[in-house]
Amino acid sequence: TQLQSRFGEGPAMPKEPVQQLILDEHGRTLDLSGKEVTLVQHMPELKANIRAKKREQFTKKLHDKSGESSAEAAFYDSRIGARNPLRQHRGFHFHEKGKFQQMAAQMRMKAQLERVQSEIAQLARKTGISSSAGLATITMKKGEQAKVLDIIPDVEWWDTRILTAQQ
Repeated sequence: TQLQSRFGEGPAMPKEPVQQLILDEHGRTLDLSGKEVTLVQHMPELKANIRAKKREQFTKKLHDKSGESSAEAAFYDSRIGARNPLRQHRGFHFHEKGKFQQMAAQMRMKAQLERVQSEIAQLARKTGISSSAGLATITMKKGEQAKVLDIIPDVEWWDTRILTAQQ
Protein backbone atom coordinates (compact mmCIF):
# COMPACT_ATOMS: atom_id res chain seq x y z
CA THR A 1 0.00 0.00 0.00
CA GLN A 2 2.84 2.39 0.73
CA LEU A 3 4.42 1.67 -2.66
CA GLN A 4 1.14 2.23 -4.45
CA SER A 5 0.74 5.58 -2.74
CA ARG A 6 4.27 6.65 -3.74
CA PHE A 7 4.11 5.62 -7.38
CA GLY A 8 0.48 6.25 -8.10
CA GLU A 9 -1.98 3.68 -9.25
CA GLY A 10 0.51 1.51 -11.15
CA PRO A 11 1.63 1.43 -14.75
CA ALA A 12 -0.12 3.84 -17.06
CA MET A 13 -2.70 2.16 -19.26
CA PRO A 14 -2.78 3.14 -22.93
CA LYS A 15 -5.61 5.55 -23.69
CA GLU A 16 -6.28 4.14 -27.16
CA PRO A 17 -7.46 0.57 -27.41
CA VAL A 18 -4.85 -1.81 -28.78
CA GLN A 19 -5.86 -3.55 -31.98
CA GLN A 20 -5.64 -7.27 -31.84
CA LEU A 21 -3.54 -9.25 -34.26
CA ILE A 22 -5.71 -11.04 -36.81
CA LEU A 23 -4.30 -14.24 -38.28
CA ASP A 24 -5.72 -16.60 -40.91
CA GLU A 25 -5.55 -20.41 -40.83
CA HIS A 26 -1.99 -20.37 -42.31
CA GLY A 27 -0.68 -17.94 -39.68
CA ARG A 28 -0.46 -14.92 -42.00
CA THR A 29 -1.30 -11.46 -40.67
CA LEU A 30 -4.55 -9.89 -41.92
CA ASP A 31 -5.90 -6.34 -41.64
CA LEU A 32 -9.49 -5.42 -40.65
CA SER A 33 -10.77 -5.92 -44.20
CA GLY A 34 -9.27 -9.41 -44.41
CA LYS A 35 -6.42 -8.63 -46.79
CA GLU A 36 -2.98 -10.08 -46.17
CA VAL A 37 -0.49 -7.64 -44.63
CA THR A 38 3.24 -8.01 -45.07
CA LEU A 39 5.07 -6.90 -41.98
CA VAL A 40 8.38 -5.18 -42.53
CA GLN A 41 11.10 -6.80 -40.49
CA HIS A 42 14.32 -4.98 -39.83
CA MET A 43 17.26 -7.11 -40.92
CA PRO A 44 20.62 -6.09 -39.49
CA GLU A 45 23.26 -5.26 -42.10
CA LEU A 46 27.00 -5.31 -42.01
CA LYS A 47 28.72 -1.96 -41.47
CA ALA A 48 30.69 -2.50 -44.67
CA ASN A 49 27.48 -2.81 -46.72
CA ILE A 50 26.03 0.32 -45.12
CA ARG A 51 29.20 2.26 -45.89
CA ALA A 52 29.20 1.00 -49.48
CA LYS A 53 25.60 2.14 -49.98
CA LYS A 54 26.38 5.56 -48.51
CA ARG A 55 29.44 5.86 -50.76
CA GLU A 56 27.36 4.96 -53.85
CA GLN A 57 24.69 7.50 -52.92
CA PHE A 58 27.33 10.16 -52.33
CA THR A 59 29.01 9.55 -55.69
CA LYS A 60 25.64 9.65 -57.48
CA LYS A 61 24.81 12.97 -55.84
CA LEU A 62 28.28 14.29 -56.59
CA HIS A 63 28.04 13.36 -60.28
CA ASP A 64 24.56 14.86 -60.55
CA LYS A 65 25.69 18.13 -58.98
CA SER A 66 29.00 18.34 -60.84
CA GLY A 67 27.37 17.94 -64.26
CA GLU A 68 24.78 20.63 -63.65
CA SER A 69 26.43 23.37 -61.63
CA SER A 70 30.18 23.21 -62.31
CA ALA A 71 29.96 24.36 -65.94
CA GLU A 72 27.49 27.09 -65.09
CA ALA A 73 29.44 28.52 -62.17
CA ALA A 74 31.30 31.80 -62.75
CA PHE A 75 34.44 30.48 -61.09
CA TYR A 76 34.65 27.32 -63.21
CA ASP A 77 38.05 26.80 -64.85
CA SER A 78 37.85 24.51 -67.86
CA ARG A 79 41.60 23.80 -67.70
CA ILE A 80 41.09 21.79 -64.54
CA GLY A 81 39.77 18.31 -65.10
CA ALA A 82 36.57 17.18 -63.44
CA ARG A 83 38.33 14.38 -61.64
CA ASN A 84 41.91 14.02 -60.50
CA PRO A 85 43.78 11.03 -61.94
CA LEU A 86 44.40 8.24 -59.49
CA ARG A 87 47.91 7.84 -58.11
CA GLN A 88 49.75 4.95 -59.68
CA HIS A 89 51.27 2.57 -57.19
CA ARG A 90 54.96 1.90 -57.53
CA GLY A 91 56.24 -1.64 -57.50
CA PHE A 92 59.21 -3.00 -55.61
CA HIS A 93 62.70 -2.32 -56.94
CA PHE A 94 65.08 -4.81 -55.40
CA HIS A 95 68.85 -4.41 -55.18
CA GLU A 96 71.05 -6.91 -56.94
CA LYS A 97 71.97 -9.95 -54.90
CA GLY A 98 75.28 -9.54 -53.10
CA LYS A 99 75.58 -5.81 -53.83
CA PHE A 100 75.92 -4.74 -50.21
CA GLN A 101 78.15 -7.68 -49.28
CA GLN A 102 80.50 -6.66 -52.10
CA MET A 103 80.50 -3.03 -50.94
CA ALA A 104 81.22 -4.12 -47.36
CA ALA A 105 84.09 -6.34 -48.51
CA GLN A 106 85.57 -3.43 -50.48
CA MET A 107 85.30 -1.15 -47.47
CA ARG A 108 86.96 -3.75 -45.21
CA MET A 109 89.81 -4.21 -47.71
CA LYS A 110 90.28 -0.45 -47.95
CA ALA A 111 90.36 -0.10 -44.14
CA GLN A 112 92.85 -2.98 -43.87
CA LEU A 113 95.04 -1.38 -46.58
CA GLU A 114 95.05 1.94 -44.73
CA ARG A 115 95.88 0.19 -41.45
CA VAL A 116 98.83 -1.67 -43.02
CA GLN A 117 100.10 1.53 -44.65
CA SER A 118 99.95 3.41 -41.35
CA GLU A 119 101.84 0.58 -39.59
CA ILE A 120 104.54 0.65 -42.27
CA ALA A 121 104.81 4.43 -41.96
CA GLN A 122 105.16 4.20 -38.16
CA LEU A 123 107.85 1.51 -38.42
CA ALA A 124 109.69 3.60 -41.01
CA ARG A 125 109.64 6.64 -38.71
CA LYS A 126 110.95 4.58 -35.79
CA THR A 127 113.80 3.09 -37.77
CA GLY A 128 114.57 6.35 -39.57
CA ILE A 129 114.02 5.08 -43.07
CA SER A 130 111.79 7.89 -44.26
CA SER A 131 112.81 7.61 -47.93
CA SER A 132 111.93 3.93 -48.13
CA ALA A 133 108.55 4.54 -46.50
CA GLY A 134 107.32 5.91 -49.79
CA LEU A 135 108.46 2.74 -51.54
CA ALA A 136 106.77 0.48 -49.03
CA THR A 137 103.30 1.94 -49.44
CA ILE A 138 101.01 -0.45 -51.20
CA THR A 139 99.31 1.02 -54.22
CA MET A 140 96.28 -0.26 -56.02
CA LYS A 141 96.22 -1.30 -59.62
CA LYS A 142 94.72 1.10 -62.16
CA GLY A 143 91.62 -1.10 -62.66
CA GLU A 144 90.96 -1.25 -58.92
CA GLN A 145 91.18 2.52 -58.53
CA ALA A 146 88.03 2.93 -60.61
CA LYS A 147 86.14 0.68 -58.20
CA VAL A 148 86.94 2.78 -55.15
CA LEU A 149 83.81 4.08 -53.48
CA ASP A 150 85.13 7.65 -53.17
CA ILE A 151 84.68 8.35 -56.88
CA ILE A 152 81.74 10.68 -57.56
CA PRO A 153 79.42 9.16 -60.16
CA ASP A 154 78.01 11.15 -63.09
CA VAL A 155 74.47 10.38 -61.97
CA GLU A 156 73.48 9.52 -58.41
CA TRP A 157 71.31 6.43 -57.88
CA TRP A 158 68.34 8.48 -56.67
CA ASP A 159 68.35 10.56 -59.89
CA THR A 160 68.44 7.66 -62.36
CA ARG A 161 64.66 7.22 -62.57
CA ILE A 162 64.09 10.94 -63.10
CA LEU A 163 66.74 11.29 -65.78
CA THR A 164 65.63 8.17 -67.66
CA ALA A 165 62.02 9.39 -67.57
CA GLN A 166 63.02 12.77 -69.05
CA GLN A 167 65.03 11.25 -71.91
